[in-house]
Amino acid sequence: MLKRPQQVTASSNSFLKRFATFLKNLKKYIKNHPALVAIFTTALFIAVQLPVLFQHEIWLDEGISWELSKQINLQNVYEVNAAEPHPILWQIILAPFSQNHFPAITLSFISLTFVALAVFLLVRYAPLNYFTKLIFILSSGFFYFNPIIARDYSLIPLAICLICLTYKSRHQKPLFYSLALVFLTQTHFLTYGLAGILTLGFIFEELLQKNQSFLTKLRHLIILIVPIAFSLLSVAPLVFSSMQHQAILNGYTRTHELPSLVQTSFAQHAIQTYFGFYVSALEVVVYVALILVLINALAENLKLGLYLLVSLAFWVFCLVFVYDGYSVFYQKVSIITLIFIATTWLFKLEGESSQPNFVSKLLNFSEIIKFFRLYAIAPTGIALVFLVACSVPFTIAFAKKDFHSAFSGSRSTAKFVNEQVEPGSLIIEADGQVATNTFNAAVLAQLNNQVTFYNVPLRTSNDYYLKLRYASADKKALLNDGFNEEELATFLQDTTLKYDHIYYVDSIPGCGNAKPYNYEILNAYPMVRVLGGEKYLTPTERPAKVYKIK
Repeated sequence: MLKRPQQVTASSNSFLKRFATFLKNLKKYIKNHPALVAIFTTALFIAVQLPVLFQHEIWLDEGISWELSKQINLQNVYEVNAAEPHPILWQIILAPFSQNHFPAITLSFISLTFVALAVFLLVRYAPLNYFTKLIFILSSGFFYFNPIIARDYSLIPLAICLICLTYKSRHQKPLFYSLALVFLTQTHFLTYGLAGILTLGFIFEELLQKNQSFLTKLRHLIILIVPIAFSLLSVAPLVFSSMQHQAILNGYTRTHELPSLVQTSFAQHAIQTYFGFYVSALEVVVYVALILVLINALAENLKLGLYLLVSLAFWVFCLVFVYDGYSVFYQKVSIITLIFIATTWLFKLEGESSQPNFVSKLLNFSEIIKFFRLYAIAPTGIALVFLVACSVPFTIAFAKKDFHSAFSGSRSTAKFVNEQVEPGSLIIEADGQVATNTFNAAVLAQLNNQVTFYNVPLRTSNDYYLKLRYASADKKALLNDGFNEEELATFLQDTTLKYDHIYYVDSIPGCGNAKPYNYEILNAYPMVRVLGGEKYLTPTERPAKVYKIK
């Protein structure tokens, strides 16, 4: 029997009332049990991450960090870390595990632990509604790149949460605030804009305090500045090393990720795929939203608006003038979402300035603009949530790729070497690509078999030789600046006398348009294809050919 329209309406109203009651009770429960909600959310976050973590394939930079940490001690910490010019804290954290022969997957467990702590602090203590917190957790900085791809970026979310937690009492307890800033300076250079402007802001605020004596101000400034100064001194040698090794660009980077400040290119792709929108449409919306949020931030609280502006400007400056275009990876871009999260938290702590500034006076010319600012482009409003949410489809799509082993091929390569290459063998790579040298580090981190790698690159120089030299010390990878044909022939003659088993790989997939190097000379040696030459690295777009010379 069909229901009459009145019955359908009554049923709908009843359902809506029950749903509204459920939401009201849920909101009340979240408010009354913040610790339990934080624990549950963190546990759910870890449960979602673990399948991806176990499926994740180590990338070259992860392998380099793991292998470098095996060599670090108090005497050579700067010499070794010059090969990977980042603050030394990440290597120090990894060292106890790598030097005690933990498996390479420990990398991901360490990074997940730090990000999970950040998730707990965000949900438990951030003065934001729960929906906004969930959007932030699903953003690129929290959901995939930092917990799964184990690099020093994994420390940034926790550092930002600690800064926000100590921000309100920064003038009463400057030491805790200083230590949180020190922690941030030991994560990555791209965060120095945020760390620097927060430090300068504290100094100016302290100097302008009217209810404190001169000695109190001086003590607070010393407590804040001295630890930060020591932290910066600890990374100074690495900065100079980085300046020598990084390519300086005269224009914008060549990567397409830079314009997409919140990973919009992949979000655009998803929308275009499912809804048929043009890619440029969302890009325009994102830039408009970003500009509106910045302007409104300056209007609501000029100080915090400047903090946000300076942090973003420093980030863009580093990507444009410091990093090579090919090194602007997604983790660097995801720092933007973390900066948004930090400033959103701080805005909620401080609120709108009591005295309107010139920007707010310009904006408050109509009630409609005031309403729009309050609900749409406020620091905790729709626009900012939208900016962060733009990265969600991208991060989910990227995480799905891990289930298809679509990245480095390092796991299958290491498995091949462990199972089918005799211990003590020599593996010769003749790719000539820079990425090949660093690719080895991802393989080396997963090897059980003691083998020797030898790179036979083109006659060129690059900073990755230094990385591999330290990263592969215990696996005996050898390096050379490059061979000409005569040197290669001599090298092969010598190695055939020294090693019982020699393998030759003509190219490494995933490293660009690599071509066989001095293939004619190698033809002089009796070669046997291993596994038909097509299964060495799988899955890949262009499998390498592997030959057994001896």
